Amino acid sequence: MSEAVIVALITAGTSILVQLLINRQNNLKNQVEQAKRDQKLDDRLEHIDEKLEEHNGYAKLFSETSMSIVALKKDIEWIKGKI
Repeated sequence: MSEAVIVALITAGTSILVQLLINRQNNLKNQVEQAKRDQKLDDRLEHIDEKLEEHNGYAKLFSETSMSIVALKKDIEWIKGKI
């Protein structure tokens, strides 16, 4: 083989190797960025779940309060009937 062909093959091989390394590095970088985005979304979802649980707690409390008011009204009616 001539020297020009050998140099061309070495250059092509080196170019392919460099492109593979760059591609691998970019993939790793993208994976890290995706993991950060996923973690941010997970954190937001967890925060929303906490708020939802808090809201559901208030809904239960309002329901219990309404029941207590009804019971108090019945007690007042009963007391009025005794007087």
